[in-house]
Amino acid sequence: MKVKNRQLHETIDELRNKHMSLNEQVSSLEQELASSYERYRDEYDARKLLISDVNELRIRNEELMAARGHVETQDADKEDPVMLRIALRLVIRSFNCFCKSVSNSATECHL
Repeated sequence: MKVKNRQLHETIDELRNKHMSLNEQVSSLEQELASSYERYRDEYDARKLLISDVNELRIRNEELMAARGHVETQDADKEDPVMLRIALRLVIRSFNCFCKSVSNSATECHL
């Protein structure tokens, strides 16, 4: 009876330790997720600012060209290829970061 009682106490202690360990892992993962989300928001805001700056520079350039009389009429359907490449790079970079963060979160949750 005493042996069985001791074994049960050891099992209870092991389960408590495991529970505490899991709680620590959950806390760590929550903090890491919050940090990742903050980085994501910062990158998102930075992209928005960059796009805003690019648009502002484009408008300034168009105004300068108009002031000099060198405005070229462009079809409304045509897009600036340089701007499209920049936008594509930003989208790809954002998508890759998002995929990495999702993959890391999913991997850590399964540990």
